[in-house]
Amino acid sequence: MRTTKHLAVLVCLAFVMTLMTAVRSSAQNAASAHLVPVPQGQKQKVQGVVSIRNGDSFKVRDPTGAETSVLLTANTKVSSHGLNKKAYPVTYIMRGLRLQAQGKGDADGNLVADWVKFDEQDLRSAQALEQTDELAQENQARVAAAEEAARKAEENARVMAGQIAENTALANAPQPRPKQHKTRLMRLIRLPRWPTTVSTDSMTTTRFAQFRSSSK
Repeated sequence: MRTTKHLAVLVCLAFVMTLMTAVRSSAQNAASAHLVPVPQGQKQKVQGVVSIRNGDSFKVRDPTGAETSVLLTANTKVSSHGLNKKAYPVTYIMRGLRLQAQGKGDADGNLVADWVKFDEQDLRSAQALEQTDELAQENQARVAAAEEAARKAEENARVMAGQIAENTALANAPQPRPKQHKTRLMRLIRLPRWPTTVSTDSMTTTRFAQFRSSSK
């Protein structure tokens, strides 16, 4: 049982190392890619993998990283290899397709293709690669949209948290007491003071009136 598990681990490690080596080799090949012009008027045949497809032109990269720019015209014939070769429209030339192309160089160093040939198995592999790339791009767009929505939600939550904290601070702020307010008003209002004593002149006048009344 242990021997079986050990072998399974070794197989997995070997597979991972092989995959890492292939990825590293592909990355180095892409990093070392360089364009090689085709002399004007010279007939030339190139073989490799399509690295870039742009309209009526594409680039073919060989294992050394050398790239050749190939132009398609209305006279370019596209077909599969073999005795039972099948004609294909130029739209089947896509990135990742392994092919051969032959033609002559123009004044800009491009190869004007007379024909392009490839294996149908390589075509199916390129089509699967293209579908994988499309799915990866769609997934990447979805992830970007989800990240943007999460960023906006986090920003909104931060704003709401700030508003809640501000409202809480206002609610917890000390309010003025009514009794203290009333006392302050009473202190500000000064009531007039009425005299509590009677003057000497008023008392004299009252006594004189009483004397006259008794005299009568």
